[in-house]
Amino acid sequence: MKRIPGLDERGRAGGAITALYAGRGIDRCADRGTEEGKYAGGIEMTLDWTAQPVPGKSVFNLDLGTSFANVVAHLKEYEVSGGILQLASSSPMRLKILQDEQVILFKKLEDEIYDWQSDVALLVFEGSQLVSITAYLNEPYSYQGLICRDVGLGDEIRRLEEYFRLEYDNVEEVYLAIEDDVEAGLELHGTSCDLSIDPTQKMAAMKVFLADRCQK
Repeated sequence: MKRIPGLDERGRAGGAITALYAGRGIDRCADRGTEEGKYAGGIEMTLDWTAQPVPGKSVFNLDLGTSFANVVAHLKEYEVSGGILQLASSSPMRLKILQDEQVILFKKLEDEIYDWQSDVALLVFEGSQLVSITAYLNEPYSYQGLICRDVGLGDEIRRLEEYFRLEYDNVEEVYLAIEDDVEAGLELHGTSCDLSIDPTQKMAAMKVFLADRCQK
């Protein structure tokens, strides 16, 4: 058994968790039961800005595979005023729904010189199905969920080597988390170079996407 800390140097809570390993990282495709995920005993779970991201499955308790209409309806429950969204434990954010493009954005309240600089999270749909969620480091709005209850936005990417094999894609300039020789459904953005060049680079974004192994 391995102890996974749930409280990092920035004081983000989660408690100490004991997890069983079977010669590899935690099984990211296991059912989350009543602990995390959109449903627990048929009850819709609260969208929580501190909820653990599950590679290939969910971010802030929003499940991949959910329809565009259902995601929009669910997010509307968290509107505190017209176009302003606030999830559990999050700051208020602007909600931007691009119906034609099937894209949903969470954005800072403040405008920036370039529109993309205000992005906090990006939800992408294909065939009206949620296929990926990307969370960006954009303080003080940044998503606070910790991968493996240990590593989050702004932390060193290399810390995830304890849980996954990380493969650097030179074309896309991102890291892919590999588990059992297949993609785990997690992509990491750093400083656009390999860890051998910049070993202490910080996580600037995390993308959780539907992986083939998690759709079975």
